[in-house]
Amino acid sequence: MPVLAAAGAAIGNTRRIRLKRDWQEPPVIWAAVVGDSGTQKTPAFEMALRPLFRRQARLMTEHRECVSAYEAEREAWKNAPKAARGEPPTPPTNCEHVYCTDVTVEALAERLDASPRGVLVAIDELAGWFGGLDRYKTGGGGSDVAHYLSMHRAGTLKVDRKTGDRRTMLIPRASVGIVGGIQPATLQRVLRPEFFENGLAARFLLAMPARKPKRWTEAEVDRELLGAVERLFEGLFALAPDQLPGGPEPVSVDLDEAAKLEFVRFYDEHATEQSTLSANLAAAWSKLEGYAARLALIFHQVKVASGAVDQYAHVDEETLAEGIALARWFAEETRRVYGYMAETDEQRMLRESLELVGATGGTMSPRELHRTRAGDFPSVADATVYLQHLVDQGYGTWMQANAGSRGRPSMVFAMALNPDIDVIPRQAG
Repeated sequence: MPVLAAAGAAIGNTRRIRLKRDWQEPPVIWAAVVGDSGTQKTPAFEMALRPLFRRQARLMTEHRECVSAYEAEREAWKNAPKAARGEPPTPPTNCEHVYCTDVTVEALAERLDASPRGVLVAIDELAGWFGGLDRYKTGGGGSDVAHYLSMHRAGTLKVDRKTGDRRTMLIPRASVGIVGGIQPATLQRVLRPEFFENGLAARFLLAMPARKPKRWTEAEVDRELLGAVERLFEGLFALAPDQLPGGPEPVSVDLDEAAKLEFVRFYDEHATEQSTLSANLAAAWSKLEGYAARLALIFHQVKVASGAVDQYAHVDEETLAEGIALARWFAEETRRVYGYMAETDEQRMLRESLELVGATGGTMSPRELHRTRAGDFPSVADATVYLQHLVDQGYGTWMQANAGSRGRPSMVFAMALNPDIDVIPRQAG
């Protein structure tokens, strides 16, 4: 998910996918990886965003060099005789940003003013971003939320400030992606009802990987792969917008005929499904139809940057189908995560217990359950009672394991479900 968001930010305001004359989608991705503390979200986050981090470091080094050269020129100009001075040296523009961790709209406006391509808000823990929406506001932070809703579609951003040299900042295409991680309980707390009502929650792509025990491995990411990813992002950053008399404009990328027919089929099927859903899921579904096109645009430009597709080619049926398939996957993840947020304590206990059993191979003894979940099952007897409850509910059976150290056979719970089967209650219509 961080790679998708980073790729979308690298494309930024250079491209749009055109579904019809008045409907174009930018490659803006808002993504949240939902996982408990200790599930290795941060290492994956940092690895995925490595090309952006490295590019930002280069941009800042180059900017410092430009500032130093300007200051030397300006000092020489000041020390020269007035008759020989000529025009004063031109100060460098502000440093371009490809990502930032500032979450205030004013800070973003300053970054966007120097970065017409757009930026990615990359935050390891998204709880701070949600908290920042109303840190200085009353009534739920409506002003910042409204600005962010506009940035999701790369719309116009106008910020009026009480101080500073520029009291008003106007960004005609404020393209802002968002990516980060968040703990399940935190997500449940910060996604308040007003964030569902105003559509903020619906704009996030969510994924909550099943929790698995860590295992040591000597495997490392191949250096050739890292180099290939770096080159791919260089290709994405090399994309340029159209230069028109009124200023740069994103290039509109069309669907070919077969892809257009495929999108119409998907749109109609998706709309039919959306009509059967509850309000919160229906809102998410309304954004996923656009996300299918956005994802297809990212896949298409990745193929262009890697040389697999001509830069003037339309999005083909295969690429659009890839975007649709991933959008449908995110739809099911949204069901899961929304279901998690609505689950009772009993449902939480069931989900976590079955996930634990599944992660350890599908079997578990009462003693192992007690040892790994002592907070919920203070004794082996408590764990035995709960596993018997799971057997009674049809989630598994008792089976005889190998003899223990004293030569007595032990009984273990064997899960009847495939370990990959979702046990989070789905949110139906």
